Amino acid sequence: KVCDEIIVVDSFSTDKTEEICKEFNTKFIKHEFEGYREQKNFALSLASFKFVLSLDEDEELSSELKEFILKTKKTGLKYDAYKFNRLNKIGNKFIKHGDWYPDAKIRLWNKEKGQWGGKNVHETVIMDKNTKITKVKLDILHYPYDDIFSMNMQFVNFAKLWAKDTAEMQKKSSLLKAILKSNFNFFKSYFLKAGFLDGRYGYILAKSKAFYTFLKYAGIKEFGKIQK
Repeated sequence: KVCDEIIVVDSFSTDKTEEICKEFNTKFIKHEFEGYREQKNFALSLASFKFVLSLDEDEELSSELKEFILKTKKTGLKYDAYKFNRLNKIGNKFIKHGDWYPDAKIRLWNKEKGQWGGKNVHETVIMDKNTKITKVKLDILHYPYDDIFSMNMQFVNFAKLWAKDTAEMQKKSSLLKAILKSNFNFFKSYFLKAGFLDGRYGYILAKSKAFYTFLKYAGIKEFGKIQK
C-alpha cells in the first residue's frame, strides 16, 4: 500500500466526510480552521512516520505515481523531498499549459527537515538548507473547480486572503503595480507558457488568473488603509 497511515484533519465539515473516512480506517481529527498553512502543519504534527505524503481533499495520485511511490518505498527513499507535477482539471478538461502545468509541488518529504510555510493560499513546503530534493515527472491529479464560475469565485476569496496576509507583512502596492502585474501575468500564461494550446480554456484561464493577480495587488493597498 502507498501509505501506512492515513490522517484526515477536518475543520468541522457538515457533510459525510467523517463517515466516509472511518470506512477506510483513517485517523480522523477535527480541528478548528486557522489557515491553510496552519492546518497542514497541524496534520504534519500528527504523523507517526518520518516521511509524509500530503494531499488535499481534491487531489489524487495518478496510477503511474502510485507505482513510483510503491517502488521507492521498497528500494528506500534516497532524497529528503520529492517534487511532483500537478495536473489540474477544470470542468471536464485537463489543463496542460500556461500557469497551470507542470505546477510542480513538494508532496512527499521528510517531516524532520521541512514543513509548510509561505503565505496562506499559496502555502508551500519549505525544506531546511542542504536537503536533497528531486523532481519526478509524474502527476498528482487535481480537481479544484467544477467550472469557471466556481473558479473565479474562489479566486476572489484567495486574493482577499493573500492581500490581507501580505499587507500585515507591511508590504506596499499601488494601482499601477496591480495593472502591470496583471497584464504581464496574462502575457506570460497565454503566450510565453503556451496557454493558447489549451484552446478557449487557455484564454479564459489566462484572463481569470490576470484578474486574480490584479485583485491581489490592489487588495494590498486596501488592507493597508484599513490597518492605518
